[in-house]
Amino acid sequence: MKIGIIGLGNVGGGIAYSILHNENIKLDMLLLNDIVDKVYGVRLDLCHAFPEMGNKIVVGGYEQLNNCDIVIITAGITMFSGSNQFDRMDLLSKNAEILKNIFEKFTPKKDAILVIVSNPSDVMAYVAWNLSGLNSKQVIGFGNQLDTARFRFLLGEKLGINAGEIETYVIGEHGSGMIPVFSHTSVGRDLDQSARDEIKTRLVNAAIEVIKLASYTQYGPGQNVSKLVEAIANDKKETLCVSTLFDGEYGVRGLYVGSPCVIGRGGVERIVELNIDENERKQLNAVVEKMREVQKV
Repeated sequence: MKIGIIGLGNVGGGIAYSILHNENIKLDMLLLNDIVDKVYGVRLDLCHAFPEMGNKIVVGGYEQLNNCDIVIITAGITMFSGSNQFDRMDLLSKNAEILKNIFEKFTPKKDAILVIVSNPSDVMAYVAWNLSGLNSKQVIGFGNQLDTARFRFLLGEKLGINAGEIETYVIGEHGSGMIPVFSHTSVGRDLDQSARDEIKTRLVNAAIEVIKLASYTQYGPGQNVSKLVEAIANDKKETLCVSTLFDGEYGVRGLYVGSPCVIGRGGVERIVELNIDENERKQLNAVVEKMREVQKV
C-alpha cells in the first residue's frame, strides 16, 4: 500500500504519525508532499519515531503521488487561533483555488482513493471529484467521521459512560450544519432537549475550542483519518460517517453530504440511509439547500 499526503502542516503531520503508528496498515511507502521545506523536518521527526520505517518514509513530488493507492489532501489555509477565521466556509475560495492548482499537476491513477481533509471538506471533496476524473465513490470527504468521534466523547462525558459503548452518527455538513443523530444513538435517549442542545452546541464548536486552547487540531484528525485509511486498505466494509456524492439518498442528488457509509477498497461502497426523525430531516433539508449554493465552485 502506497499512501501519499499532500500538506504536512499540523493536521498532515498528525495523520502521518497516526498512519505509521497503526499496525493494521501495511505500508510500502508513505509519501510526504508540501511546498515548504518543513516537510523535510517532518520526515526526519517521523523517521526518529519509527526508525524501522525510515526507508519507507519519503518526500516526493507529483510523479510519485500519481502512483499512490490512497492520497490524503490536507493542503490549504486553516482555522487558526487569534483570528476570526473560525467558519470553515470562509476558507472556501482560497482552498478551492489551492486544490485546483494541485490537480493541474496531480493525476491520480484510475483505482486510487482520495481522502479530502482540507476545509470545508464536503465542498472540497466535490471540487476534487470534479477535477480528479475518478468515480465519486473514490473521492471521500473526511469531516463527519471526526464529528462522530467528538459526539461520542461528549455523550460519554455527559452520561458518565465509556464512549466506546456508544454507537451513533453525525450527518450533514462538517461545519455549522452538522447534525448529531440522537434518533440513532444507542444510549442517551433520556437526554432532554436542553441537554441535546447543549451537546450539539459543544459539538459544533469542538474544533474552535481546541484551536483557542492549543492553536490547532492534530490528534483527532490524525487518528480518525488513520481509521479511515485502515478501512480502505484492508477492505474492511466498515461503516464510517464521511461525505460522499448522494444519488437519491434522503431525496438528494448530485451533492456531497455526510452520511454513514460502508468503506472498503473501492472507497465508499454503499451509503447507509438512516430513518431519521422529523427534526433531523428538517436540519438535513437546510444543509442540502446550503450545499446547493456552495457546491458550484
